[in-house]
Amino acid sequence: MKELAALGMERGGLSSTIPSEIGTLTKLVFLDLDFNELTGSLPTSLYSLTDLETLDLNANFLEGDIDLMGVFNNLEFLQLQNNQFTGTVPEDMGNLTFMTTFNLHENLFTGIIPESVCDLRDTDGGLLKSLIADCANNTVFGPDIECDCCSSCRD
Repeated sequence: MKELAALGMERGGLSSTIPSEIGTLTKLVFLDLDFNELTGSLPTSLYSLTDLETLDLNANFLEGDIDLMGVFNNLEFLQLQNNQFTGTVPEDMGNLTFMTTFNLHENLFTGIIPESVCDLRDTDGGLLKSLIADCANNTVFGPDIECDCCSSCRD
């Protein structure tokens, strides 16, 4: 039996929390659960899916921190916008050197976007094409976020 490598349930009418059993899908490289009504924090078992290349959880009601996101060494596409995540953007997110899209706006993050994340931008050969801390829109992270890598953070 082949193990599931992609799980796409965009606009799937899902509600409740992300089940901890998600961590048993060890070959998963694509996870898209956006535009649902998922609640709660990310299950710790999610972080065992270290082969993930795409993680799209935007437009849900997810909350809590994202402190363990740096474990996804192969992550290319990350969208967490339009949720209720809190805390700071972890420094080790800057280790995700394959990242091409990084979208966090419309959450409740505080603090400073780590310089290591800014260094992933498409400069000097970097792969990151879209760093959307959406600093141009001052309502995205709340009043306590700072981002030195966005040129239009401060209006």
